[in-house]
Amino acid sequence: MRYKVSNNFYLDEFYVSKDHPELARAMVIKTEEVISLTRVATLICQPIRDFLGHGVTISSGKRDNMLNAAVGGEPTSQHRYGEAADMDIDGDEAWRAYIYAIKHLINDISQVIIYLNNTSIPTFIHGGVKSFRPECRKVGEALVKVGGLYIPFSDRRFDNIRTRYREI
Repeated sequence: MRYKVSNNFYLDEFYVSKDHPELARAMVIKTEEVISLTRVATLICQPIRDFLGHGVTISSGKRDNMLNAAVGGEPTSQHRYGEAADMDIDGDEAWRAYIYAIKHLINDISQVIIYLNNTSIPTFIHGGVKSFRPECRKVGEALVKVGGLYIPFSDRRFDNIRTRYREI
């Protein structure tokens, strides 16, 4: 039986890895992670899905230490605690979803990051909920990852994107 965590998302959708599905399937679910992933689904993924008007694929959700290392995740990643998800949204839709998250969700979440490939095309969006852990107190970060750099979305080089999507 599948466990529903929001109107359109089930818990097993957050125990995935595009690159290492076998490691994702081997993870053990903890109660606190179910609670955190429910928050990710209801505060980030479901609102973005509703805004776009169609399904959103989760490419990475909860990661245990082994999966996090295998995908090259940060040691402090919110994924390790079930507090974040990566959504496969690309191109124009990714920018629309990202701007929507900044304008409508950012006060209730810890961060939203849009990842760009080497030609500056969006490939996915990362969203994290506010953590209850004392060592993780990020609130309202909006970043763009280009190569190995995290750049605040407020940076001038994104003025054209903010202008293009101002109606959202």
